[in-house]
Amino acid sequence: LLAIFSIIIILTIIFILRANSSYKGSDVTSEDLQSMFPVQIEENDQYIKIVSNDFLNAATRRSFIFYPGGRVDAKAYLTNLSRIAGGNTMRIYIVKMPLNLAVFNINGAKNIMDENTTDESDIWLIGGHSLGGSMACEFTSQNDIPNLKYLILMGSYCSSDISKKDIKVLSITGELDALAGREKIKQYDNKLPTDKTVFKDIKGFNHSEFGTYGLQEGDNKPNLSVEDSSKELNTTRKSIGNVLAGRSKSAGSYKWVYLLT
Repeated sequence: LLAIFSIIIILTIIFILRANSSYKGSDVTSEDLQSMFPVQIEENDQYIKIVSNDFLNAATRRSFIFYPGGRVDAKAYLTNLSRIAGGNTMRIYIVKMPLNLAVFNINGAKNIMDENTTDESDIWLIGGHSLGGSMACEFTSQNDIPNLKYLILMGSYCSSDISKKDIKVLSITGELDALAGREKIKQYDNKLPTDKTVFKDIKGFNHSEFGTYGLQEGDNKPNLSVEDSSKELNTTRKSIGNVLAGRSKSAGSYKWVYLLT
C-alpha cells in the first residue's frame, strides 16, 4: 500500500509540475495592445476582458468567451483576440483556467454570461483553442442558453454530440497543424450540427499560431509570420458566414455571408 501511495504522490507531483510549465505569451503588454487596436483591456482573477471602444454603441452587442488551450497561459491569446475585438466591435473574455487546463473550469462561462447579459438581444459566442475548444463544446452540450448562438473551434473538436443543438459552429483548422489538423479531427464532424457548421482550413497555419506563444511541442513550423497569422485569423472569423448553401463537409463548397458583421 505504501508503494502504491508513493507512486500516486509522484504522479501527482509530475502532473502539477507539467501543468504549471505552461506556454507563455509574447512580451507585449495591455498598454501596447491598446495603442495598436481600438480596445480597452481589463484583468481580474477570473478572466481578461477585451472590449472594443465602440462596443457600447453597437446595434447588437456580441460577446465572445474564449477558453485557452491546454497548458497555454491566457495572455498568449491577447494579441490575436485584441485584433478581433477591435475589428469586429466585440467584447471578449479570455477565461483563466486552474493549472492552465480548461477541463477544471468547464462552466467558467456561466457566471460571465449571467453577470454581463443586459438585454435579450445580446449575442454570445463561446469557443476556444485545442483543449479549450473541446471544453467550450462540453459547456455548450451541458447548457441551454438562448443567447448563446455560436461555437468557435480553433484546432479543436467536440467529443460530446451537439448535432441537435440550435447553435452555429465555425471549425477553424490549420493546414500545417500536426496536433489537431482537419485530417486528425474529421472523425468528430458528425457530432456537429450538419446544416449549421462551417469548416475552414487556413493555408500555412499551424496549431500554435492561434496564440502567440511560440512553437508547441509536436507541432509543424508555420509558413505565416505571427503578424500575418493574426490577420488571417481575424479575416477568417469575419468572412465566414452563418447562412450555408450546401451540406458538403468541404469548406470550399459553401457560399459565405458574414458571421460577425
